[in-house]
Amino acid sequence: MKPSLVNDKVVWLPSSDGQFSIKSAWDEWRTHGSRVVWAKILWFKFHIPRISTVVWFAIHNRLNTLDRLVVFGTSNPSICCLCGVGPEDRNHLFFKCPFSYRVWNVMQDMCNLIVPYLDWIDLVDWLTRTIKGKYLAATISKLVFTCSVYCIWTERNCRIFKGSKSTEVAMQAKIRSLVRNRILSISSFKEEVTNAWFMVKWSLPNSILKSGQG
Repeated sequence: MKPSLVNDKVVWLPSSDGQFSIKSAWDEWRTHGSRVVWAKILWFKFHIPRISTVVWFAIHNRLNTLDRLVVFGTSNPSICCLCGVGPEDRNHLFFKCPFSYRVWNVMQDMCNLIVPYLDWIDLVDWLTRTIKGKYLAATISKLVFTCSVYCIWTERNCRIFKGSKSTEVAMQAKIRSLVRNRILSISSFKEEVTNAWFMVKWSLPNSILKSGQG
């Protein structure tokens, strides 16, 4: 066999163009499972990564709630620091706790939704089946849910580790601010019949709509 006169070239086979990338390496290494139905209310187009990550942990019951820490032997049984009534677990925090429920109840009104009083798993399933699409109303509703979970969790941590407390009104204002600021960074929503109600309710400008609309 005669030696080739062509220089050797390194080709990364997992990538279609032969070029190495972190994404292609991750796709090659990870286990590919079927897409879960709740992904659409978590990893939607305009999600907030740090917030959706916390909700992902909640869905997988991987947040270090006190009931889990008791199992690991790192905490004594304790009641919820938000309400001082029920034992802290995922189902209680989101949103069976009287404090978190009152916050959530106001925020769902901001989405023009009437959400049944459900356990966590059933709540995620209901929201997945109810909130669909990429339009303004759906995006706000998804953001309200994820930001509510995030803010309840961070408030819980602040009370335990920093000794600071926020009122229900302050919590609602924080959630509204997170959602509204994210929406204001977008300028590609299509015109929909539901837009008017949400734009008034959230004090949104026409600049969030595609150019030439609104």
